[in-house]
Amino acid sequence: MTTLEQAADLKQIGERGKALGVTDDVSSPCIGICVLDPATGWCKGCFRTIDEIADWTRLGPPGRRAVVEAAKARRPRPVGQGEAAKRKWR
Repeated sequence: MTTLEQAADLKQIGERGKALGVTDDVSSPCIGICVLDPATGWCKGCFRTIDEIADWTRLGPPGRRAVVEAAKARRPRPVGQGEAAKRKWR
């Protein structure tokens, strides 16, 4: 099984948990574009590493918030569009 298949399995586990009423206060940043960039090791959709994706279901809310913040910091910023555009990306 490839790491992307493992990540897809973990995503399904999370969706089943929600269906069963298991919730948390930190939503997954996954947007369904699950492709790892070989240059950075980050998912091109959510900007998490494969380890962050794989660990997501085992992390508590503080760990999940840390992953979300790290992924936000990796996300590219718009160039030349002023402060208003930058605020949208944060």
